[in-house]
Amino acid sequence: VNHEARGAQRDRESRGGARGRLSSESLGFVKLVRVRMKVASLGSTRCVRGAGVVCARPAAVAARQARSVSFAVEAKKGDSVIKRQRQTEKRRLRNKARKSECKTLSKKVLVTVDELMESGGKDLATVDAQMADAYSAIDKAVSKKILHANTGARRKARLAKARRDLAVAAGEYTPDE
Repeated sequence: VNHEARGAQRDRESRGGARGRLSSESLGFVKLVRVRMKVASLGSTRCVRGAGVVCARPAAVAARQARSVSFAVEAKKGDSVIKRQRQTEKRRLRNKARKSECKTLSKKVLVTVDELMESGGKDLATVDAQMADAYSAIDKAVSKKILHANTGARRKARLAKARRDLAVAAGEYTPDE
């Protein structure tokens, strides 16, 4: 048998057959399709990211109607997985709050420095007090591995540079050049 003939035969079979044969796809029978989805939740059912999900829908309509699909999670999650998810969520929220605190305190320092630069003020005591709070928050975040050590150092250096520029503008500091 010729290779071209085999290829043509395969094409006919994939299209539903040349002699009026019908495949399950052309009849629209329900076919189970395995889908990998990244979903946080499916209605009332929780699903881990990347978990296998089985989708039941008519094969002929599969490509057209993606919205009206019912999903079922393959396996029940164990208690340890659920507990781990709870712990992870608590830690995520705690870390988010600490990072936000670092950003807020840093921004307060930078806003104060900008205001003093515009007004020509020489009150570095308020800036120093705010910088101490910001440094403390950044150091705590670094010690608890919420921020990388280099990130913490970079943020502290940015605050120090802003304060140094203010001191130079106020005439209280002359950099060695």
